[in-house]
Amino acid sequence: METKLALERVWRALENIDPAQREVVELRFLAELSLEDAATVMNKSIAAIKALQHRGLSSLRAHLKE
Repeated sequence: METKLALERVWRALENIDPAQREVVELRFLAELSLEDAATVMNKSIAAIKALQHRGLSSLRAHLKE
């Protein structure tokens, strides 16, 4: 039951971050794509994907602390 509640918190936090950051997090960690593949899917540079991923994970951490 505790795991289910934790997953619900993560999904709610994902809903509250920037859409581009969410897409990167979903591509990298749920779809398990590489940085290069995520960059291709989103038509962005690898550097942009790294930055979006970093900001997205930081935002997730902040939402989960609340």
